[in-house]
Amino acid sequence: LFSGNEAYLSCGFGIVVLNLEKNEVKDTYFIGEEGSQLRINDVEIYESYIYAATNDGILRAHKNSDLLDFHSWERIDNIPHSQEKFNHLMVHANVLMANYTPDEHNLDELYQFNGNEWIRAIPRINYITDVHTNGNNMIVTGRGEIIFIDQHNNINGIIDKYKIKDKEITSINPQSTVMTSDGSVWIADSGNGMVHLSGEEFDYIKYNNIFYLCSNNGDLWVAPGGRSNSWNNTFQAPAINLLKNDKWHNYSKKQFAEMDGFFDIVNIAVDPANPSHFYAGSWGGGILEFRDNLFIKRYTDKNSHLQSALPEQPDEPYVRIGGLDFDSEGNLWITNSEVANNLLMLSPGGEWESYALPEVAKTKMIGPLVITENGDKWIVIPRGHDLYVTDKSGTQKRSLQLISYFNNGEKEIFNRMNDVYCITK
Repeated sequence: LFSGNEAYLSCGFGIVVLNLEKNEVKDTYFIGEEGSQLRINDVEIYESYIYAATNDGILRAHKNSDLLDFHSWERIDNIPHSQEKFNHLMVHANVLMANYTPDEHNLDELYQFNGNEWIRAIPRINYITDVHTNGNNMIVTGRGEIIFIDQHNNINGIIDKYKIKDKEITSINPQSTVMTSDGSVWIADSGNGMVHLSGEEFDYIKYNNIFYLCSNNGDLWVAPGGRSNSWNNTFQAPAINLLKNDKWHNYSKKQFAEMDGFFDIVNIAVDPANPSHFYAGSWGGGILEFRDNLFIKRYTDKNSHLQSALPEQPDEPYVRIGGLDFDSEGNLWITNSEVANNLLMLSPGGEWESYALPEVAKTKMIGPLVITENGDKWIVIPRGHDLYVTDKSGTQKRSLQLISYFNNGEKEIFNRMNDVYCITK
């Protein structure tokens, strides 16, 4: 909740107040019994009081009281379900409203405060995922629908499907909806991406599952690939997205026919000497090379030192690339999973070299790698096998267990971390 130069954050332990001018935490309110932690689901300011929706009802305190003192906070007892979960508070048409939820399908109850008591409002609304107000409009995002409420609490519109061009989408999953000052509506939909309604025209921005991000001198590269729970090919459509100078650029089979059948892009490495020269690694399809917006080459087990995890099926997509990174000399280093020579180097001149990391060869899956300034290569070995590091020469190699450490001044906790997915320097 924003109020003046302050932001009130509803947290799992209480309310945190930020001073937006000083960029600092101003206060933290612990408002449970005897000053204990209490999960806060929403905060609203109405007239002279601050209201907090919690899992144990609604509490309020006068704005001019000592809000740090839990005694200042009183429970609202004259609302139905007064000691149960409320998840949303809102001021609509100058009236305070609160939503009770048992976290069950279509059993929410919306109440409004008339100055003395709380009365049921708009029974048609029986499940609220999110709610926003804009002037005299209230927009309720529910289960499979979006409901628009006017200042008299009348429903003046419902969205339960999208018509985008010639396609009608009837299965919608809205999570949050806002209306901008020009009257257009933006919908965050968990199944259909970002949906925009302007007048009567729908449009949307949809992304595949994002698996990998790579930044390079202000550019952002996005790869939508992935691996299933068993780390097999999940066949995410081949695509690479680049955000450069506030504009998105797309690499897909529509622009590059060579990407057809190239699934599950899980890595991108940009040449530090030429930002228009990059490589994309696939969990199954090998490596693609691009330069100056042109496709250069695809590397597989048939035209490079890369190997297939299933050599008895040489034509299948089992050239599994775990990671890509450049060293300070411009060499591209590659981890090739589940094969004997599982670490490779491609020089700027196009020459290949292969190395074996025997402790994690063949049966062990190889993940991303990071190369430090001195040429050491740090490699993630997923699924319970920690990290592996080798020096620049490749003569010194070792597996490393990863231990997390916690100390709160009273006790120390050491935890073995054997589920590492990503590292960065």
